[in-house]
Amino acid sequence: MHRLSRFGIERLEDRANPAVVASVTPEGDLLVTGSTNPGQVAVVFQTAPNHFRVEEGGQLVGEFDVTRDVVAEFGEGHDQFDVVLNGFTAPRDIRLDLGGGSNGTIVGYGTARNVTVRAGGAVTDVDGVYLSFLQTTGRAAVDLGDAPSGPGIAGDVVKVTGSQFGTDLVLTNVEDLEIRDNTTIGRDLFIATAAGTDTNIAVGAAVGRNLAVVLGGGADDVALTGSVGGAAVVSLGAGDDELEAGAGVGTLLALGGSGTDTFLGDPDARGVFLFGFEL
Repeated sequence: MHRLSRFGIERLEDRANPAVVASVTPEGDLLVTGSTNPGQVAVVFQTAPNHFRVEEGGQLVGEFDVTRDVVAEFGEGHDQFDVVLNGFTAPRDIRLDLGGGSNGTIVGYGTARNVTVRAGGAVTDVDGVYLSFLQTTGRAAVDLGDAPSGPGIAGDVVKVTGSQFGTDLVLTNVEDLEIRDNTTIGRDLFIATAAGTDTNIAVGAAVGRNLAVVLGGGADDVALTGSVGGAAVVSLGAGDDELEAGAGVGTLLALGGSGTDTFLGDPDARGVFLFGFEL
């Protein structure tokens, strides 16, 4: 089984007083819940078709036969929760609600229908989501809630590598995004960031249909180095922003905002339409 690195969370709970509880609902979902205690480290491993093992801090919580979704509901602590499919196909969807606090999750190494990851909490919380070697037959969506605001303040992170999404990939309230060039998106990619935060957006994926990027205020860097089968629309918002678009982006409509906006490419290339750019 894949054993994954953690994100600086070291505190482990005594299993005599567990913070993580797992069970199978009458509908057939695997439900994993966490308390408000900080530093929970839990992993769901798929070990056979429809069979899952849940661990907390490296200790066994239980093994379960599952016929529907893998669901996580965590509280306000700073948690790490991973779903490792080990090359298997999940019965249906993966739905993770990481709650408040600064949380991390790795989801991947197998196939699911749809994947949803949500996190929220105070604007001082920083979340990290890693979709690694994940395949979906449907869509994936990540919403990281309120973001730390202000120039130079670290924001929420999403990293995608070696993944294939059957339909759409939707990423909202993310500030530091990297989608590697070994990733494909069957239909549309939508990215939205929070206002008032400096963002770094790097998309090297092959997007089957359309790409939309909507940025809030802040100094933003956007690099579109992959391919887009349809059109790419980028709204930069306020701040001093830079936009790079490679030759794989056939049609680009980019809207600048207040501040100095720079396009790194040929502004006269066929299919490139720029509005509100100074450089």
